[in-house]
Amino acid sequence: MAHNPDTRRAIKHLTRDRWPKADIPAFDAVFAPGDPFDDNCPPGSHLAPGTRTHIETAYRRWLAYLSDHHSDDLERDPTDRITNVRVAGFIHHQEGEVRDTTIASVLDGLHCAARLMAPESDWAWLASVQKRVLARSMQLDRLANLQAPWATLELGIALMDTAKAQLATASLAPAEIKTLFPLRSLRKIVDPHWLWTIRFRDGLVLANLSLRPIRRRSIAALTVDRHVSRSGEALRLQLFEEDTKAKRSETFTDPPEIRSYVDYYLKVLRPNLVRFQLHEAFRVSQRGTGLTADAIYQLVRRHTGAAFGLPMGLHDFRRAAGTHLAIHAPKMIGILPGVLQHSGPD
Repeated sequence: MAHNPDTRRAIKHLTRDRWPKADIPAFDAVFAPGDPFDDNCPPGSHLAPGTRTHIETAYRRWLAYLSDHHSDDLERDPTDRITNVRVAGFIHHQEGEVRDTTIASVLDGLHCAARLMAPESDWAWLASVQKRVLARSMQLDRLANLQAPWATLELGIALMDTAKAQLATASLAPAEIKTLFPLRSLRKIVDPHWLWTIRFRDGLVLANLSLRPIRRRSIAALTVDRHVSRSGEALRLQLFEEDTKAKRSETFTDPPEIRSYVDYYLKVLRPNLVRFQLHEAFRVSQRGTGLTADAIYQLVRRHTGAAFGLPMGLHDFRRAAGTHLAIHAPKMIGILPGVLQHSGPD
């Protein structure tokens, strides 16, 4: 088939190197460091890195829409482009691609960006639009996806047990590699020991999440030098204020059931994964770098989908903890705030 040069894939996010010249300094100025006692302190200097990322991601999506559909607008001042007409068109365009909850999240980030860059303007109309989009959104029913924590724990342990047994005499035919390791990048690897190492790592991720359903940001933040320590034979996991949504440090102790698996991963398998990379990430990717939150999300969905028919996301482990505690041990529901690192029972 002949290639049509006029046909191109629409971009979802406009990378910073393609932003209009006026946008980068205007956007970055609001996040510049400042003295909290200075009345002229930049309005976004106090925002957490996660909030900044949320705002920039939404803004990049907004610019991508303008670039594809209203490129002349990119010559205007950043906040002059944010009009009722353009936002309405943006919403209509997004409706064909994502759910209303995602649109509402992007509008929230765009509203934050507008308020930060032009605090003297009235952006109440944009906040109202965002709230109306959020109000009409239908939350997906995730109950069918929520496997009990003991079921996902058993899955994780089974993956680790199988992988550890195979690591002694690992030998896979190409057909077995394709079945057991469906990722295209993994099928190119012919070293079966390496493949079973990845399988063990994935099983440990599932086991950890089943026992301690911490948030996405906390999962990705873990390092072996700062967050993991020993207390006798026990392994302790320390989360610091900057690692948690509640801005509160937490300490967990791994139960004996998986202690040997964590030891085996840290002492034997992780060094093989890291190879010559210089980092302390607890979970390591197939390239030897730290495993990102998105990569952890994908591997969790892949294994739970294969095992249970319906995939679980990272936050589903938190939903499952609360749901199954309420169903199977309602008298212990009071421990849920501690399990989920909530600041209170509400």
